Amino acid sequence: MGAVQEFMDELFDDSQQLGSGTYNRYAKHLQSINEQVEGVKDQARFEMAAEMLAAQPGSVNTLPVIKHTRSQEFMREVVRLKCTELSKSIVAHDKRLTAAMAIAWQRSLVAEFLDEESAETEPAGYTKLRFGIASLFAMRAGMLDFVTNRLDQMLVDPRSLFPEAWGDASQPGDLGGPTAAELVAMEPRFLRWIMYMPPDCPWPDRPEMYPTDCRTPDHPMHALVNRAMVAGGDDPTVNDPCTCPKCGGMGLPRCPRGGQYQSTWEHEYWSVLRGSTTPTEEGRRQRGGRGEGEKEKAETSEPCRKRRRRLNVTDLELDEDDWALVVENTGPTVQRSNTV
Repeated sequence: MGAVQEFMDELFDDSQQLGSGTYNRYAKHLQSINEQVEGVKDQARFEMAAEMLAAQPGSVNTLPVIKHTRSQEFMREVVRLKCTELSKSIVAHDKRLTAAMAIAWQRSLVAEFLDEESAETEPAGYTKLRFGIASLFAMRAGMLDFVTNRLDQMLVDPRSLFPEAWGDASQPGDLGGPTAAELVAMEPRFLRWIMYMPPDCPWPDRPEMYPTDCRTPDHPMHALVNRAMVAGGDDPTVNDPCTCPKCGGMGLPRCPRGGQYQSTWEHEYWSVLRGSTTPTEEGRRQRGGRGEGEKEKAETSEPCRKRRRRLNVTDLELDEDDWALVVENTGPTVQRSNTV
């Protein structure tokens, strides 16, 4: 850019000799070059910010990253990069372990977008929470359970976070942000959390199912429910990855057990530390999983094509945050004595 600026200065000095027509023509060419260079720089910053967020969720609190997070295109690019990374990892052939790594990343991402400091600085900090929820839903990666669990963990009150949905006025100092209607348009099932309902309760499609304070005909909650119905209602696939050719159906890996039991990050890595890549039989019985015969049948129907040895801890290439989570969820080792 320095060379372009120097050339423009030289061109200006010789403008009298060139004439107005030639000078204007050259100036337009230089302006076009400048705009193209700026466009390349902006795209490079965009891609670098997406790579930073995919690699380290904590980078969301830095200015080069957070300024992009309100863009749906950016958040879906982050998901695409993470999917590509997991598909090339050393454990990519192990679907359960890859799914556990994806879940750990999603939890870490939600914890950074929905931080405790923002929840404690009510109501000003609620603006960051609202924008964070919108960015997480924009990923189209099934983030609803992670979001609601995080909000419940931080004891965030739905009525305080979305006063307009309850017909209340905003508190002094509230800086706004996405409304409840805008969020349920992205993830309709978020309506249950806003209405203080558990995630497995029936879909609130009738006024008598609303909270007591919301049953009057002119209450704003009726409009919010209608907005959620238009957006897809109680459909778990609404916020799943798009399957159109443009998006390519890119989605984070999930546990392939069909919901019989959901393996958590802690359980997966506790199994690895014990020298096994499969849950223990006791854990399977507690989760209502398949027995030994069904396990053998599943293994023969879906054989491992790339690995013939057991994983060990060094194969996982864990960073410091991952190790902290492993240590936190690992009980003390029982020392057996050789003496009687």
